[in-house]
Amino acid sequence: MGFGCSDANGLEFGGKPKPPPGVDSISYPDFLQALKDKKVSFVEFSAGMNDAYATITDVNNGAPILIGEGYPIEKGDGWSSPLFVVRTLDNMDVPHKVKFEYMKKR
Repeated sequence: MGFGCSDANGLEFGGKPKPPPGVDSISYPDFLQALKDKKVSFVEFSAGMNDAYATITDVNNGAPILIGEGYPIEKGDGWSSPLFVVRTLDNMDVPHKVKFEYMKKR
């Protein structure tokens, strides 16, 4: 038991599940290895940051690919958050942005 006499709320959470068949993706551990090998040139996050697409040398012919299984999605009652990815990218000087899609006024 941790502080507050409860479990650690999500330390066992494994992140995003594996995408369905037919969706090109790279697992989060493989993404981290590519990051360590300095092969990641850019990452774009969706507006909610629960999806991220990375441009990686020698992967998917240089086209952005979904970071899939294991990607840390936002979990309010635990320790999973895409902000950990943002901080890692900042620390490694990898450019990134959040893509917002605005709706037209009616």
